[in-house]
Amino acid sequence: GYQLSVAGRSAQVTMEKNQFYTAVVLDSGEVMILEDKAFNNPRKALISFYNLTPNAPISLKTADGKVDVIKGLDSMDVANREINAVKVSLGAFDDGQALATTPPVNLQRGKVFSFFIVEVEGSPRLIVSENKVDTSV
Repeated sequence: GYQLSVAGRSAQVTMEKNQFYTAVVLDSGEVMILEDKAFNNPRKALISFYNLTPNAPISLKTADGKVDVIKGLDSMDVANREINAVKVSLGAFDDGQALATTPPVNLQRGKVFSFFIVEVEGSPRLIVSENKVDTSV
């Protein structure tokens, strides 16, 4: 196992070879480890959607609400979907109501993009980040 420290908090993590993890610091200060999907498809992009709010179910859709990307995610859960490369704005939706949206994101083939719905001072925010793998450690 490994000792993971984030913002002065620590957690014990057992990490497996060729497996990926996301560490989340909850409001309580507890560190939660979510297991990510290993991805190796050069023809698609992978979207990982994390519901880091107490609300559920929350869906990730196109920003106009017309197309479901990942449906009905529980609180503190993660789901993944491989999609074709596209430039698109996405939104987190609670029962047809947009909570937050992103500017257009260029989802490139062979890459992984994480979308996090979080609450910042009581307001929902949708954060997107392109995953990077550091193999130097």
